Amino acid sequence: MRATQLVAPGRLETVEVPVPPIADGEVLVRAHRGSVCGSDLHIVFDGFYRGEFPAAPGFPGHGASGSSRSPTPPASSPATRC
Repeated sequence: MRATQLVAPGRLETVEVPVPPIADGEVLVRAHRGSVCGSDLHIVFDGFYRGEFPAAPGFPGHGASGSSRSPTPPASSPATRC
């Protein structure tokens, strides 16, 4: 699957990563859209990130929409806020 990775201050790259295993009580969601807010931009472009590089793959945001790709239906209803 594709993910965004912060590889250096101010530098994001799209990388291929393995699909993570799904534990009991979890669902795999295929993200269709993501949002990035102002605080996320500060982390990426203004050097606020204090971890190691490259950072863990993901996306620099905390809002997304998508569809379940889990083999079993999720326990919560669609449009549940996470």
